[in-house]
Amino acid sequence: MPQVSLELALLSVEFVLLIATVILLYLSRREHAGRHELLKLLSLAITALTRREYFSAVQDALRDARKSVIAVITGTPPRDEEEEEVLNSIAEKVREASKRGVRIRYLIPRSAAHLHVGHLLCRAGAEVRYRAGLAVYDLRYMVVDESRVIIGQPRGQGEEEPTKKGYVIESPTLASMLLERFESHWGAEGTVSYEEYVRQEVKSLYETNPGLTPETAAGQLNLPVEEVKRLAGDLWAHGG
Repeated sequence: MPQVSLELALLSVEFVLLIATVILLYLSRREHAGRHELLKLLSLAITALTRREYFSAVQDALRDARKSVIAVITGTPPRDEEEEEVLNSIAEKVREASKRGVRIRYLIPRSAAHLHVGHLLCRAGAEVRYRAGLAVYDLRYMVVDESRVIIGQPRGQGEEEPTKKGYVIESPTLASMLLERFESHWGAEGTVSYEEYVRQEVKSLYETNPGLTPETAAGQLNLPVEEVKRLAGDLWAHGG
């Protein structure tokens, strides 16, 4: 199946809705029952969400997941207490789902600033990998049990832009397309695990500043000191 961009997929959905609207207007005087049924089917296929509803939908999806969850997210650290609370709630839902045997995988753009979120998700039981050039400028997505798709749109162009609105789409076809796209990044050369990425970043800091302490490295990467020592402590034990 040829890969289709997320933006094109969403535009396709919106185009279908536009066509349906035109058809409904045309039939408005003739087929009230048919119009009602078509609206019902469309409402079952796609649900538009506000920012708050989007994050609630993410948590609900994790709660309902039975087999698998994949997601491409920004990994931007929380900007305030409200965002911190949302992130902690998502991490708790990840923990609960992981205990039920759900496999949860996250792809995050490669940036040292994104290690904090990766740490929380890994600690909760998810698998996390980082990839350079991962496109999250216009859309972020999650696929649950290969059938439910949750798409987030930022308020503007930019990797660090917060999600403004979202869509829930019950579509195994779209889910399959996104899963294929996800797998192509997950196993690609240059994609690294959270653990390996932490070690790479700490080693880079250590090499440019041999006097670096684990505490300083942890502060610069927004990670607990214990995490830096667990994953890269041998740098100090063996002098790099």
